[in-house]
Amino acid sequence: MSAPERERGPKVPQKYEPRDILARFGHVLPSAVPATDGPSDASQIEAPCDAPGADVLARAAEADPPGADGPTDAPTAEGPSADGRERFLPRLTDEELTIVDPQAAERGLVALPHLRGMSDQEREWVLATALRSLVSRELVEVDNIAELAAFVREPGDSGSMDVRMRYAPELELVLALRRSADRAVAVELTSAAGTSYAYVFANAPDLLLIERVTGGGLHLFSVAQSAREAAKGLRELVDPFGAARQDGAVLELDPRAVEAGRVGDPLKSVIDNAQVVGQLTVLAGAPGPLLMTYAGDSEVWIVSVDAPHAPTGIAARSVDEWTLTDAIARLLVPSQ
Repeated sequence: MSAPERERGPKVPQKYEPRDILARFGHVLPSAVPATDGPSDASQIEAPCDAPGADVLARAAEADPPGADGPTDAPTAEGPSADGRERFLPRLTDEELTIVDPQAAERGLVALPHLRGMSDQEREWVLATALRSLVSRELVEVDNIAELAAFVREPGDSGSMDVRMRYAPELELVLALRRSADRAVAVELTSAAGTSYAYVFANAPDLLLIERVTGGGLHLFSVAQSAREAAKGLRELVDPFGAARQDGAVLELDPRAVEAGRVGDPLKSVIDNAQVVGQLTVLAGAPGPLLMTYAGDSEVWIVSVDAPHAPTGIAARSVDEWTLTDAIARLLVPSQ
């Protein structure tokens, strides 16, 4: 029996201009973000159905597969909608994001730590459970689920059928901000507790999506109104102890020595004793600026790299919270 053929019906644009995002999703955006006059209703939006779990949805709808149910929604940012309801940016799991944005998952743009290392069979069941969770939370609507269930029981002669799906506005907003960003910065945080991630998608200087990814594969979204606001959020991640208290002198480093691992004190001691190490990278076709952070319980150092393998442009210093915030903000929006 072949898998159901996925409908390629009316396509939602993959990219939006910031003005279009505000016009289309103004009723969903958090109230702190200024929005232009948007649509008069908050009805669900037709979305492309490329969900990898759609072909097992019908079986999953009839029997509970192994695995935990999806998380209940919890607010990360809120705003009024045109229908009077309060809408929140949803929390999504690795597998839910793979369902609703398979192209990004295939490109490996964002870390998916929970799905990493799963077998094909495990992924199939997990994706089916994720799609059930999305439907139950009213983030995704499958228009022909009854027909799908009937098709699985009796596929008939055609061997395929269409799957019709629509996304809720708050989910479509998250996907639009991810897809349409002019610049994105990835943050990888390493500590004794493990590795976690964060991403900032800059659509405009006053419209940035922050995506935090826990080690367990839970993705939390919020919207920032400026690069500095987003940078403050990232600062709290790279410096969880609030140890960035004092600026120090700038140390110019020899790139050849850094590549060879020959770094002297005081930086070597800072690196060896750091409790949280952050790596902030601009996601672009060509290698761009890089910012490393080393946080201890009494100080924070940054190492900034203008470009990989350049003969100059590597500097290190201890920083206070303002300098740390500024360094992150400049990485998010270079004009800051």
